[in-house]
Amino acid sequence: MPRRRAVLAGVAVLGVAAVVLLVFRGPRSVARDEAAFLAARATVLQAQLELVKEDARYLLLDPEAGALTLFQGGAPLRSWPVTAVAVGERRLGSPEEGWRTRRWDGVRIEPPVERERRVLVSDSVEPPDLTGAVDWIPPTPEEAVPTPSRFVLHYDGGLGLEVVALAAESDTLSVSVPFLERVEHGLRRFLPRNWDRYRIEVAMAAPEAGALYRSVPDSSSLLAILPAR
Repeated sequence: MPRRRAVLAGVAVLGVAAVVLLVFRGPRSVARDEAAFLAARATVLQAQLELVKEDARYLLLDPEAGALTLFQGGAPLRSWPVTAVAVGERRLGSPEEGWRTRRWDGVRIEPPVERERRVLVSDSVEPPDLTGAVDWIPPTPEEAVPTPSRFVLHYDGGLGLEVVALAAESDTLSVSVPFLERVEHGLRRFLPRNWDRYRIEVAMAAPEAGALYRSVPDSSSLLAILPAR
């Protein structure tokens, strides 16, 4: 009898250990469907050829290359290094077929870029400082247009490209955001005009995010080469 109890106890311990391993092991990584990915990439590149023919201005997101690049037709104008990419969609309703590979037009940035207006005084007008002791130093781009820690490029059709500005010591999307800025960002997302059916979240260094925030053309389109689900 004692031996039987010892055997049962051992079986129970092994069972608990197996459950613990299953719970804490986490989901297994799913191998990418290479054929589907290459097909999706070909679709995006075909859309890019159309933009080249139009000599249009557009952004191309390529997570494998780790870059978000601004093109004018076939010529790259500026590239921003991307350190992380996350893709999601709202649970309500069924997703549109091919939304990951389609061309997105009609961009609007949120929060909007607000540039400080400066008036240049001509030489014929008396300077405000008659002593000449104070020189007027124009603000840097970072001072004139401060960069939010998060901003979203909203495209017609329901796609939002959310950019997270990372501190120098961070390289993930889990970035610390000031409380008031978090509240403001959350309230903006509740506005009906900012409801996105699909969302692509990219992380990049804060200086790069600032340069993107200050230079996104109003008429630029977006293409993204995303792994197929």
